[in-house]
Amino acid sequence: MRIFFILCSWVLLAGCQSSTTSDLTHEQPVPHEAPIRLEQHPTWNDWFEEAGMDGVVLLADANGRIRHCSDSSKCFMTAPPASTFKIVLAAVALQTHVVNQVDSIMLRSGELDSNPKGMSDHSLREAMRNSTNWVFRRLAERIGRPRLESWMREIRYPAQATEEEAFWVEPDFVITPSSQVQLFSNLMRNRLPLDKEVMEKTRSILCMSDTLGMQLYAKTGWCEPEGESVGWYVGSLVTAKDTCYFATCLRLQGEAPPEFAEWRRTFAFRALKEVGWMPKDVNF
Repeated sequence: MRIFFILCSWVLLAGCQSSTTSDLTHEQPVPHEAPIRLEQHPTWNDWFEEAGMDGVVLLADANGRIRHCSDSSKCFMTAPPASTFKIVLAAVALQTHVVNQVDSIMLRSGELDSNPKGMSDHSLREAMRNSTNWVFRRLAERIGRPRLESWMREIRYPAQATEEEAFWVEPDFVITPSSQVQLFSNLMRNRLPLDKEVMEKTRSILCMSDTLGMQLYAKTGWCEPEGESVGWYVGSLVTAKDTCYFATCLRLQGEAPPEFAEWRRTFAFRALKEVGWMPKDVNF
């Protein structure tokens, strides 16, 4: 492993956090010019090579002062966000009152969905968990493109919408693993320019597991731009001791095998366990 100390202009400013959602905004001051410790783990690249793909895992502690990655240069590689952008769509829909309650049922009107679980009526909570495409396309339509783009600028989303309906899977609409970690961190710490209640509701529908004193907040993404398979797994793990953030991005030329979906989670959890931020005997 090689340890690097670097200065970075977009550091995560929050301090250590507890495991409860109500304490997520509790922060400790960090020296403005304190260096970031970036530790690279070249052996993590073996996971991707053995699976026949390219990829990166990026981890950050609650302060953003300690980071672990498989390859620092790939932390800034770009890829379409795919369904991870549904985090933004849900938050903006709540902020603009397109949706007011995360458990209110939206009736399906014959829309098709690539996911069999999506072929039914859905609440926003269910749609996030199942990544139901028709729900988020409807939300994007009801928000309206000008209003959505305005809120994307407000939250400093690092990409501009294209003309496509589901632009978040298009090759020209991209984000980096570093930006994914920063966005998720800002959401968890109430640092987005949204109503606090909106951020609380958005976090609640991203909570995939709450067990053994740990909460896992996460979102997957998968798209196939120009014949390439791109997979994401981004989120946060909250324990009694601390909070950390992660982003895994996988890339594979051609059609991905069925294992591709689970690899997104597997590599993130393996990295978290290796650095001691996730108990080795825990499996979500």
